[in-house]
Amino acid sequence: MLKLGSVRFRAKCARHPKFNPAREGLAAIRGACPKCHLLLDIFEMHQRLVGLMRQAVPPRETPAKASGASGNQLPLFSSDVEPAAAAGD
Repeated sequence: MLKLGSVRFRAKCARHPKFNPAREGLAAIRGACPKCHLLLDIFEMHQRLVGLMRQAVPPRETPAKASGASGNQLPLFSSDVEPAAAAGD
């Protein structure tokens, strides 16, 4: 068993505090800033780790999705249901 705890990581570059690696990526790094490159590397490795974890253990379906529609309730927009009789009949 591998246990990965939740890690909260908050870091900013002192020279470029508005740099956001998730939105801007490599093209937004100014002047080959080493700290911005490290922040981008951390972001990319995190994305890769999350992807690998999802490959290893896919997310579980909720019981409602797994069992399909409930048999107790008729669907609202189904062609199988006959229209109600008109009020004037």
